[in-house]
Amino acid sequence: MSRYKLPILFAVTFGSAASAQAPLKVVAEGDVVAGVGTVTSINNLAVNNSGTTLVEADTDNPDTDIDSVVLRGSALDLQEGQGLALPAGSTIRFFDSVNVNSNGDSGWNIFIDGTGSSFNDSGVYFNSTLVIQESDATTAPGFTPLTPYIGFLESKMNDSNQIALIASLDDPAISSTVDRAIMRIDLDGSGALLSETAILKEGDAAPGVAGFTISDFGIGAHEFAINNAGDVMYGVDLTGGTAQNAIYLNETPLAVDGAPSPVAGRNWNVLFSAELDLNNVGDFVFNASIDGPGDSSRLLVKNGAKFRQQGDTLPAIGGVFAFEHFGTGPVCLNDSGEVLWFGNWDDADLSVDEGLFIDDELIVQEGVTTVGGVVIESLASSQDSYAMSPNGRYVLFEATLVGSIDGAFIIDRAPLGDNYCVGAVNSSGLGATLSASGSLELADMNLTLRSEGQPGGVSGLYYFGPNQIQAVFGDGFRCVGGALRRVQPPVMANEGGISARSLNFAAPYATSLTPGSLNFQLWYRDPMAGMSGFNLSDGLELVLQ
Repeated sequence: MSRYKLPILFAVTFGSAASAQAPLKVVAEGDVVAGVGTVTSINNLAVNNSGTTLVEADTDNPDTDIDSVVLRGSALDLQEGQGLALPAGSTIRFFDSVNVNSNGDSGWNIFIDGTGSSFNDSGVYFNSTLVIQESDATTAPGFTPLTPYIGFLESKMNDSNQIALIASLDDPAISSTVDRAIMRIDLDGSGALLSETAILKEGDAAPGVAGFTISDFGIGAHEFAINNAGDVMYGVDLTGGTAQNAIYLNETPLAVDGAPSPVAGRNWNVLFSAELDLNNVGDFVFNASIDGPGDSSRLLVKNGAKFRQQGDTLPAIGGVFAFEHFGTGPVCLNDSGEVLWFGNWDDADLSVDEGLFIDDELIVQEGVTTVGGVVIESLASSQDSYAMSPNGRYVLFEATLVGSIDGAFIIDRAPLGDNYCVGAVNSSGLGATLSASGSLELADMNLTLRSEGQPGGVSGLYYFGPNQIQAVFGDGFRCVGGALRRVQPPVMANEGGISARSLNFAAPYATSLTPGSLNFQLWYRDPMAGMSGFNLSDGLELVLQ
C-alpha cells in the first residue's frame, strides 16, 4: 500500500471485539426518585417500539407501604400508596408485572387497599383507570350468569386495546371453588370495557386432545402472550387418562406432553410453565423440556422447529463450549422473527459464561460487556429480567455491574450514524457501504465498523477524520478530509464482500477526542477496476457523545 499513502497523525489500537450494541443505563441502584427515595433494586421491566421503558423498582423509603415505584424512563409513573380514582378511596398496595404497548398504554393487574374487603382488593387497570375489579361479574359467554372474578394472575396488552388475562372465577357450574380461565378483554381507546371473551376455561374439553379436559393454565408473566390480531398463546394443564400439559395458540394445540418433539426420537415432557412468545405475524417460540438424557433435555422451539437445544454450541461462544441451560426468564420474539434468549454455557471461567443472544448473536456477555466503562458482573435470568420491543429495535435487561450495582439497561439496535458521499461502483458491480454499531459515549466508546459491497477477498483499511468532503480519489471518492487517522491493522473482506473491524478508542487516544462529528471511510483494493487499483466506500458520520 506504499503507493497510496494516507496522511497520519497516529494509529488507533484495538481492544477486544466490541459487543454488537452498547447498553445505556435506564435506572440503577443509587439513582434518586424525587419525593420517594433512592433505588435499591429492580423488579420488573418492559419496553415498546418507541423505546419507552417501564421499570418497577424498590427504593429505600422507610415506609414500606410506599417504597415501590414504576418508572417511565427515569420519571415516576406510579407509586405504592398512590390514590386511584376507582374504586373510591383506594390506593395502590403493590404491582404485578408491567407491560407497555406501542401507544404507551398498559393493561395490568394492580393490588389495592381501601376497599374494605379482601374479596375485591385487586383490579385490571388500563394505565390507572379501573376496567374490572375483583368480585365483578363476568359478561363472557360460557359462564353462569353473575359468575364473579375472584382474582387476577397476569395480564398483557396489545396495540389493539385488548388485554389477555389469566383470571380466577367462581362459576357454580364448575365443581372446583377456584375456576381458572384465559380471557381476552376488549377496550375502547380510553380504556372503557367493551367485551369479555373466555378463550378456554377450566372444565372445557381440550381442543385437539381427545379425552382430556382443561384443569389449569400457566400463570407466570411469560407463560402466555397476545399479539395485535388478538391471537393468544398459552400453556395448559390437562386431565384425562394421565395428567399432562400442552401449549395452545387460540384453540389449537402446538405441543402436547408425550407427543413427538422436533428432535427425532424424543417426546415432549413437562410443557406446563413453559416460557413462550407470539409475534404480530403469527410466529411463535417457547422454552420447554423433552424426554431423554438430562444434558440435552431443554429445547427452544420456533414455529414448531428446533431453534436451540441444551448441549448445542455457537461461534459466538467459541464453538467449543456447550449450552447448559437457558435460564428461567422469558424468551422473546420480534416481528422480524428474531429471538431474544438467555444462555449459560460450560466455560470453566464462570465470570464470562452467561449472555443474552438475538438469534446467533451474543449481544450482552457477563464479564465482557460494559456500561459507561463499568463491566457487567452478572445478568439476571429469571422472570421479567429482559424484554425486547416488538419491532426488535430495543432490548431492555437487568444486570449487576461491578460494585454490586443492580440496574436496568437498554440497547438501541438502530444503525449508528448517517451515510453521506458516494461509494463508487467497483468490480463486483456494487458500491461499498459503511455501517457501525456500538457506543458513541467517549467514556465507553467501543465501535464495530462494517462495510459491505466490496469485491470478495480484497484487503482494505478504515480511517477517520474531522471533515466531510467529496473528492475524486482512485476509482472512487475520498469522503473524509482534514487530519486523517488510520485504523490498524488492515482488514480482509470475506467472499461475500463484507469486512468488519472492532475499534477501541482507549487512552491516550480518547483524550484527543471531543464530543461532536467524526467521519469514517474504507479504502480497499480493487485490481479488476480502473487504472488506480483501489476504490473507497461511502462516508459515515458518527456524533460522539
